[in-house]
Formats: sequence, structure tokens, C-alpha cells
Amino acid sequence: MKPIIYCLILSFLNSCHATLINNISEKESQLLLKKNLCDIQISFGSYGSGVPTNVQSKIVELLKGREGVKRISNWTWGLEGESDYCVEFNEEKSAYDTKDEIIKLIPATSKNGYTILKFQGKEMMRTRWPKS
Repeated sequence: MKPIIYCLILSFLNSCHATLINNISEKESQLLLKKNLCDIQISFGSYGSGVPTNVQSKIVELLKGREGVKRISNWTWGLEGESDYCVEFNEEKSAYDTKDEIIKLIPATSKNGYTILKFQGKEMMRTRWPKS
């Protein structure tokens, strides 16, 4: 009976496109990166005053409701909330479409931390410190 209930719950979650985020260790994250399993990797860093939580929350909400997402893994690496997200997709088109949506959410400049987007291992966008 338990496997049937589990399958029903999973099918419901998939039909609603609700994706769970797996918090993983630094060791597990290195394995993901080494095997190049991240279709999209997003890093949220700090200039010494915290990470860009407004950008982070918008991107995470986009990912959690996105169709075609196979798995989202997250790990922290800093003292001010710095973290990375590795997103794996079931199909390449979903990954491309999601990358384009994420780019729209990342500001070109920010004094409230930075965001780096990598697509299939290649850096696509990086928030910069504003010029004076």
C-alpha cells in the first residue's frame, strides 16, 4: 500500500510541477560538478553584506514551479548565506528556456551581493559591482 501512496504523491507533485530542493553536502556538490550534471548552476555570493536574497527567492520560485526540472540540489559554502544551486532537466529545451528566464531576473549590477549563472558549465551572466 505504501508504494502506491508514494507513487500517487509523486505523480501529483509532478503534475503540479512542484520540485523539491535537495540540500546536499560540499562533497556531494563537488561530485555533481565533476560529473558535469548541472544543466544550470546558479551561485549567490556576497560582497561582505549578505547575498541578494530578493533575486535568490525569485529564481528559486521560478525553478520550483518549472516544468521539465528533474532535480534541484543546493549547497551552502559561505558565512553570509552564500550558496549554489544545481538544476538538472529532463529535456534540453526546458533547460534552454529556463536559462533565458533566469537571465531576465539577474541584475547587471548590485551592491547587495552577486549572482552567477552557468549553463552547461559555461558562464552566461554575472552581476557586477556598480561603477562609481
